[in-house]
Amino acid sequence: MTQFSILFIFLCHLLLLIPVINSIYQFFTPDELRYTFGVTELSKVPKHNTIYPKSIFNQNNQLNGIIIQINGEDKYISLEKTEDLIHEEVKHITRDKNNGGGILRLNNNFQECHYQHLSNEMTAAISNCDNEIKGTLIHNDSFYVIHPIPEKHHSRVKRSDDGMPLHVIYKREIPPEADFCGLDNTITTEDLIEDEAGIHEDVFIVGQQLSQESNLVVEIGVFVDQLLWTHFNSKYGSQATSKLQDYTLTMFNNIQIMYKQPTAIPKLNFKIVRFEIFKQQPSALHPNLHQSGNAQLLLDRFCKYQRNLGVRDWDFAILLTGYDIHRGINSKSISGIARLDGMCDPWNTCAVSEGMDFTSAFISTHELGHSLGMRHDEPYCPSKFIMSSSLGPGKVTWSTCSLRDYHSFLQRLDSRGRNCLRTTNLPERLKIPTDLLPGQLYDANLQCQLMHGPGYHQITPRIDHYDGICFMMWCGQNSFGRIITSHPALEGTFCGPNKWCQLGRCVPYTGAHRQPDTLTTPYPLKTTKPFNTVDGDWSSWSTARCSPCTCPNIVGSIGIAKATRTCTNPSPQNGGEECSGSNIIGLVCNRYCENSNTISVNQYITDKCGEHKANKKDPELTGAGSQLTRFPQRACKVFCDVKTARGTQKNYRFFGDNLPDGTSCGWDKYCLDGECLSLSCDNTALINRDVSCPNQKCISPKVSGYQFESKSIGGIWSAWGPWNSCSATCNGGVRQRARSCSVPGKCEGSAQELTSCNTHECPVIKKVGPSWTTWESWNSCSASCNKGSQARYRRCTTPQNVIAYSCQGDSMEIRTCEEIQCPKNRPTKNNVGVWASWQSWGTCGSNGMQFRYRLCMAEPCDGSGQERMSCIQDKNDYKWSLWSSWGYCTNNNYKQGTKSRTRHCQKGNCIGDSRETKPCYENKISKQNQASWGGWGYFSQCTIDDSTGCGYGIQKRVRKCYGNGNCKGIEYESKTCYVKC
Repeated sequence: MTQFSILFIFLCHLLLLIPVINSIYQFFTPDELRYTFGVTELSKVPKHNTIYPKSIFNQNNQLNGIIIQINGEDKYISLEKTEDLIHEEVKHITRDKNNGGGILRLNNNFQECHYQHLSNEMTAAISNCDNEIKGTLIHNDSFYVIHPIPEKHHSRVKRSDDGMPLHVIYKREIPPEADFCGLDNTITTEDLIEDEAGIHEDVFIVGQQLSQESNLVVEIGVFVDQLLWTHFNSKYGSQATSKLQDYTLTMFNNIQIMYKQPTAIPKLNFKIVRFEIFKQQPSALHPNLHQSGNAQLLLDRFCKYQRNLGVRDWDFAILLTGYDIHRGINSKSISGIARLDGMCDPWNTCAVSEGMDFTSAFISTHELGHSLGMRHDEPYCPSKFIMSSSLGPGKVTWSTCSLRDYHSFLQRLDSRGRNCLRTTNLPERLKIPTDLLPGQLYDANLQCQLMHGPGYHQITPRIDHYDGICFMMWCGQNSFGRIITSHPALEGTFCGPNKWCQLGRCVPYTGAHRQPDTLTTPYPLKTTKPFNTVDGDWSSWSTARCSPCTCPNIVGSIGIAKATRTCTNPSPQNGGEECSGSNIIGLVCNRYCENSNTISVNQYITDKCGEHKANKKDPELTGAGSQLTRFPQRACKVFCDVKTARGTQKNYRFFGDNLPDGTSCGWDKYCLDGECLSLSCDNTALINRDVSCPNQKCISPKVSGYQFESKSIGGIWSAWGPWNSCSATCNGGVRQRARSCSVPGKCEGSAQELTSCNTHECPVIKKVGPSWTTWESWNSCSASCNKGSQARYRRCTTPQNVIAYSCQGDSMEIRTCEEIQCPKNRPTKNNVGVWASWQSWGTCGSNGMQFRYRLCMAEPCDGSGQERMSCIQDKNDYKWSLWSSWGYCTNNNYKQGTKSRTRHCQKGNCIGDSRETKPCYENKISKQNQASWGGWGYFSQCTIDDSTGCGYGIQKRVRKCYGNGNCKGIEYESKTCYVKC
């Protein structure tokens, strides 16, 4: 049937655009608006048209194409079925147990309702599940979305004659300032070392021949979190699982088409090998662990989770989440986050993407690009491509910056011999014969390995269901280790002698007792070569602007004038080869930039990192950084320091900034376009090794009074580091500080500086033998009234704090106490003393206990005079230790020196200073101001802890200690009192 005939039938059936009253959208919920248009507010619904797409089927009732209206013009789009989205051995897992158990299905049937269209005029990804059209089209550099209105609103408008519901088509346009990408670009010292060892060029040149030309396949593991599952379950009920499958395949069908565009070289294919639904969220991904959608925390948790699963048969894992993910509390929300350069790295090949919006496929395309090594396009490519740091209209193709990063990443993977995109993690097994059930091919032990990983096998618990593994299979690594309830065994699994599983029951086996062998074959890698290709070639070099010559304001830098060339003579077409070699050279236009060299390179980097910390509001950034000259391939990049725990490796973040051209990065090495290059061509140019010396040169000005022509510029000192501790505490010691040279051995001056310290004389220690410690506090009085006694203790110890017994004097002192007159008529009951009322509860101690006391009015009393209970310490409750003794004077001249003493916080968050300093001359003050007690105050009123306000109580009085030091004796005293009722 010709295209003209199809259009004629389409027009004859009058399937024209039918206006829809805008008021229909007022009935949409925010979720339905997001489902249809990708927005949550009615006022933000994009400009769109309403259409009834026409599906064209062949004689076998298979979809051949569709007819839709774009910009008032009917377009026929031929379609081909997307064959390779689902791996033949895909595993479908549903985890619905709190301990991680669930249901495993092999070779689960996914709907085959996904199609693609590739032509010079248009690229499209279309799905027709449930007789509805969903998908995206790229036409004239515009990105269109086709989507049906929600099913519950079908009755508000009429269907077409062939039963097709109303659809909308709109151009996806998002404000450029939208913050959507949560790129995680933390880089560790180990990453830098690994990169240095694995590749000797920082940037792989576009067009350089890849070591292999076979198709690249990304095997995908898709994980759906509990929140997204709950959303689909509440919306679709029993159809939730199939709807989730359709949604996932539709999304990846659209991602696939973006990586098959003519600008994507080489092409990338996707295959889903694992589809897992969390009906119960794993404990490792509990909302409290990631602040209910903090992008960075959720990504960290998910990356660890997928890495620690026993089975890892995917190249890339993506978590589709129902959370509105965000950068942090009260911060902007984003749509996705991935690890930069994460592909093929088991710990980092992961991403998180919101799953509530169908058009999030575009976000996932962008995040997958980061995992494949692509940075943001800015500032080296225009902001009009897929990898731009901001969303916007027309950003549907790949930039040369992205291709350069992509090719460089592939080259690194190939050079390390571990390119997971060229191999498969899943061996393809022979298809299950029709006369065998799945459990006959995969026995119980193999099912445990598929679910939980190598080393797991079927375990029989102590108490088992009478149907055994047919009801629930238990997997473990041994009988005493970790045992997991996994899932009911597959149909046909042998559950006992001559028994197998049928519909969850262990019943007698009636067929031939045979377990077929499983055969594996390597994954076929197809190689195709486009026809009629045109290879690219370089244009001539542009003329470098040598005057005026601008120097960076960084110490040790030189002036550079750049010349460039483009791969446009001709441009590569139809998949032809890109040009091989560098597209930029640097001509030295000023070798001696003296007047403009004002700051160090580390200060420049720190200033940049301070800007990122302020703009991104990232609490993990320190706001500082330094040049990584020990990693030559990173010496011209700006790496910002990340806060790390003491003793752990140092981490960095890279935001795509390069050091200015001409910045020194080593001995006679300077930066050009982010690369550290040696001076070449008689010190007149910076070129890559694949480029010849240029014909053009810049004349570098000379500086009078110096002979620079024969003298190379040396290295640059860093700032001095902090002074270390003094080597002695008295009688003179030394301390030192150090600095480093950007080019070892090429800086003038010393790398270390020494100075004297602690020059005061050491004190003469008179006692070297054992001595007494200070007296401890007095213990409680032995009597509550009249005369009692109390004691205090001290210990005899050596200078090494070891108990000794040779000290002169007593280790205990006893004194009288509580000389409070007991009542004349001492209250008794049955010849037993009566207690006074309980005093108030004391403060909460550091041990989480508080106490209260009562007095015995006449001995003996029955019971205890003390009660205690647990308590929660007040956050504002704190306690300092006693001050230490005053230290030695810092100067032999007591009038100029100072001395200090310290204390430490024993409880809570103490308020005040932990160190106290005073002049030494206070030592010379006479001792006439020694500590002494003031007079006693008046007794307080009688305090009775009883609601009656009468009976026996307590009166107290206090006195204050004046002068220097501690006064001997007690600070307060109390006596009993009595108030008549």
